[in-house]
Amino acid sequence: MPRGRLPKGKKAQTVRPIRSVLRTLELLKALGELGAPAGISELARMLGLSPSTVYRIAYTLQSEGFLSQDRQSGKYAIGPTFVLIADRWSGRRLLEAKARPVLRRLADELNESAGIAVGRDDSVVFTLAEEPRNFLRVHLRVGTPLPLHATAVGKVILASWSDAEVDAFLQNRPLERYTEHTVTSPERLRAELARIRATGLAVNDEEFVPGVRCLAVPVRDSSGHVVAAMTVAGPASRMTGEKLTRCQAALVQAAREVSAELGYRGGDETAAAAQEDVLAWLTAGEAE
Repeated sequence: MPRGRLPKGKKAQTVRPIRSVLRTLELLKALGELGAPAGISELARMLGLSPSTVYRIAYTLQSEGFLSQDRQSGKYAIGPTFVLIADRWSGRRLLEAKARPVLRRLADELNESAGIAVGRDDSVVFTLAEEPRNFLRVHLRVGTPLPLHATAVGKVILASWSDAEVDAFLQNRPLERYTEHTVTSPERLRAELARIRATGLAVNDEEFVPGVRCLAVPVRDSSGHVVAAMTVAGPASRMTGEKLTRCQAALVQAAREVSAELGYRGGDETAAAAQEDVLAWLTAGEAE
């Protein structure tokens, strides 16, 4: 049986499974195998436990949404929290499967790094990245939490939040400065998020790492929700002029393809991103 990494100084033979957790998992597996709601007595017989023990486990799971109970029959079924977690994991796998070949093509076509990132709590994390064959390239760190306000992918995720969610984010923490170009003013960040919502395009102009410039656009699922941000990143010395415009067009098309693969059939929100004058955006940022 595979084991997770143990805390430093702990020996494998001293660690034992927690009995209450095992019983909880057995109950969930039993419901999964049944494929139908079940009552306390039936579950107790299946698990070889007392009805009172099964009830306490079921009650706890229900309180957190992992089980739901039918008011008339009193039977329990897998709840919305469990379904939501499963959907997110299956959706993440689908996203990565559809995005991987598109990112590889994008990196080869533009000779720059390309990646997919998703929101995680109050940060953004790359789940996939493809790098070009250039010796001088940007390394996108898969799995490392990155700041929302200082990255192009992070700003795409922030722009998908409601105003209330953005306000709560800004109230809970200062906007840390990473470079001289980092946006640290809440008012300026709000204005930038409004522009991203209108155009579908986010820019990171050396705001997190000096000398690195990135573009990012949203990826949407079948319901139209922003489930990820797709980016192209490269040295600021290369990401200029015609090259930057070409990166913008290719990125918009790539995100459009992946969104379609995820079942998105809504309006073409990427059209505005394709028409946005990214060079003017960068010039305006320098003026500020």
